[in-house]
Amino acid sequence: MPALIMGAVPPSETAAANGLNTLMRSIGTSTSSAVVGVVLAHMTITLGEGTSAAVVPSMDGFRTAFAIACLVGVVTLAVGVFIPGKTVEGRTAFTVRPSTETEAEASASEPQMLTPKS
Repeated sequence: MPALIMGAVPPSETAAANGLNTLMRSIGTSTSSAVVGVVLAHMTITLGEGTSAAVVPSMDGFRTAFAIACLVGVVTLAVGVFIPGKTVEGRTAFTVRPSTETEAEASASEPQMLTPKS
């Protein structure tokens, strides 16, 4: 996701975009933990009797938590698909141009000279 975001913002805004992405991830992690905790706390079963009884989350609670996670994952995927990429010469930032053998041979056979900057 950070690579998608960095490709969609101008170079002068990458730090702000990365910071916002990190903040939203932290908020999302905290919120999801709270939601799963509430779901599991409210969907419980009692095991045992008397003083040795234990209240534990039920399978329905875990199924509900996983269903919520899957739904959020699908929504996140849908949002990620619509993040625009930069275009260079009519191609998106994620288009890979296949290299040919002749290009690789030409670049390997040409001597590379390093010159100091003045």
